[in-house]
Amino acid sequence: MAAKLPENDTILQEMLIAGFKEVEIAKFYGVGVSTVSMRLAKMGIRRIGPKSPVSAAIPWDITSHPEKRRFINQTCFRGLRCFVRKQMGEKLSERSEHDLKVFLNRIRGGNVLALVEGGFAYVPRQESDGSLVIRWPENVPHNAHVALFDCGAHQAK
Repeated sequence: MAAKLPENDTILQEMLIAGFKEVEIAKFYGVGVSTVSMRLAKMGIRRIGPKSPVSAAIPWDITSHPEKRRFINQTCFRGLRCFVRKQMGEKLSERSEHDLKVFLNRIRGGNVLALVEGGFAYVPRQESDGSLVIRWPENVPHNAHVALFDCGAHQAK
């Protein structure tokens, strides 16, 4: 039987009141975080707070960029988010698994993802990129999240 959220909205409300985060609810029920978010939205609950762990890890802050909507809908950026989610141990939906596969195929083809004029794009890997799946922005120091972008474990898959 496929994993799913409980039909009773009260259970989800009680979990939120108890302090569960959407990511924790998703793991508990074996579903994706987006499934929980959509269900909460249907219930009229919109959670606004700090960035998601995935968004916080990505070194480009596009939260207030005028083209944010277009950026986040780019296939390559969705693939990057799926890569990071997988690295964080999150269960991916079928669509997310597909986006990840497309992303990894481009990475294995000798590319990295970079923010260029006009949005995100795959660019040829340079020696300075090392084994990262992205071209780390020059103005952003490497931090604890940099390991999430290492493609070494995914090269043979």
